[in-house]
Amino acid sequence: MKKTLMLLISTAALITVLLLIQLPVKQRTASPASSSEKSTSYYFSSNDTLSQESSSTVKANAKTRDSYTIKIYHGHIGVFKNKQTEPFREYNTEIDVLPEQDQQDLAAGIVVYSMEEVEKRIEDYDA
Repeated sequence: MKKTLMLLISTAALITVLLLIQLPVKQRTASPASSSEKSTSYYFSSNDTLSQESSSTVKANAKTRDSYTIKIYHGHIGVFKNKQTEPFREYNTEIDVLPEQDQQDLAAGIVVYSMEEVEKRIEDYDA
């Protein structure tokens, strides 16, 4: 999420800079402006947060990112949220039929950062 936000902000900043660079070129090649036209000023900020968000909001969002650990729990798969000791979701996937590497990975615990990734991993084990 944070990478996507930073990419979006960087892209917007780049487009803004390119537009500002092109603006003087267009003004030089245009016909002379009449004295009745108003001049326009452009301002930009190097602040990398959105205008509606304070930097503390961005930091708070980064700290609240959930993690999910997929691991063996009582002979089947359990999903643990944010390092809890009890799983918040359990799956009846047979561990013994999984490849040895998958069993080792599950024994160690696999950390992911979205429920979509959890569901994708579980589907792979159930296939």
